[in-house]
Amino acid sequence: MTKKKSNFNLYYVSLAILSLVVGYVFRVEAPIPNTADDYSFLETSMVSILGSILDETIPDDLDLGIDQIILKKISDPKSDFNYYKYNATVMLHNYGGDLRNAKVILHTDSDRNYLFLKNTADGFSLKAGEDYPVRGYEVLFDGRYNGGDINFKIEIQNEDENRTDVNDSNNEFGIEIFEFPPKLKSLSVDKFLEDGSFYLNFDEEEHVFSSNDFITYFSDTLSYRDTSLRYREVYTLNDLYPHYWLNTSLNLLESGHWSATRNSELDPEYIQPKEDILDPKNESYFYVKSIDEDSGYFKISDILAFLPQEEMDRAQFSRVFVDTLGLELTENDVNLYEDVDAEEWYGPAVQTIYNLGLTDINKFQYLPSEKITRAEVLKVVLDYFDVDLVFDDFDQRFEDIAEDDLIYPYAQALSADKKGTELADYFEPDSIATKSFLKYLINEYR
Repeated sequence: MTKKKSNFNLYYVSLAILSLVVGYVFRVEAPIPNTADDYSFLETSMVSILGSILDETIPDDLDLGIDQIILKKISDPKSDFNYYKYNATVMLHNYGGDLRNAKVILHTDSDRNYLFLKNTADGFSLKAGEDYPVRGYEVLFDGRYNGGDINFKIEIQNEDENRTDVNDSNNEFGIEIFEFPPKLKSLSVDKFLEDGSFYLNFDEEEHVFSSNDFITYFSDTLSYRDTSLRYREVYTLNDLYPHYWLNTSLNLLESGHWSATRNSELDPEYIQPKEDILDPKNESYFYVKSIDEDSGYFKISDILAFLPQEEMDRAQFSRVFVDTLGLELTENDVNLYEDVDAEEWYGPAVQTIYNLGLTDINKFQYLPSEKITRAEVLKVVLDYFDVDLVFDDFDQRFEDIAEDDLIYPYAQALSADKKGTELADYFEPDSIATKSFLKYLINEYR
């Protein structure tokens, strides 16, 4: 709101100024008045008229607004106080007439922290057109959520009903909060359906579906470092589906091209992607946002990723194994196997794992072009880390590995060491191993 102006008043202001100038000339050139009172009367009359007219050009309407807010986080949520705490600097601007000893209150919707502003003995005063910074105003945000808006409000409570804030459009100012890490936890894929849709797992004690609005965001591209990927498996449709999760960050969210799909209110765990994320050629990322209907606050999940998988032959396995562990290569001209040339790109890697006793030295062929199975990879990794095998009869870790299987003590050792927790209940020991599976096992023990 701007100051009111009147062409009528400006005319009289100009007239008054002209009268003062004429009066001054009159005093210089006209005969000298008889008494000092004559001068006093002239000066007083002109000044009074000018002051009266100028007063009319300054609005009496009150219009105090919030121009800017700067937030600085003081502390993160704690176990005994689950709130983010911020220090706010609120910049006020007087768009109306002079405020004199007014009762002004600053507060937010998110808490009951009412601040009565006072810069004079009797209240708050601020001349028309001036700014006033309110510093050190502490506000809270619910630590159960990742984000939402904190709405600041400024109010004038004036006993004079004729002088109230005439413009409420600038009395409120919203600041968006976005904090990490994700608060929507325990998110994982439960099962896939044949049409490519799937169900998610949530921690139902933490999330009440009936009172929240769920939105899934998809992207076919994302910028991140490979080392930030965390491996997972889900067994569904009689097959294993490896995927990954990423710790969500603002940089990750900004690097994707996200499209939103609103989940069903009756079945919020059900997701119908726009593309087939199980297609081995597709690269797909998604995360879920849960919005509280009452406050508008929201939680987000980590990002789940479905990426093309690279199956390995035995030559590729030897090289990925050595490179992932950072082992020093053994390089010589000796051909340990009939079908492995020491000069081949994988030759030194095969020699390295041979020297470590991780291959069958009683065989004459390594079969570098044959695919390597998940069972073979598990055995090599656990032998390298000298893991104690488990033969005792206790809870079976995988549904498809029986006690009489040669790989059984290796599979049970995973469970005993509390490793392999991201693997599904079906191991699929004869399936072709992927690079991601090998790296996951190595990272479990490294």
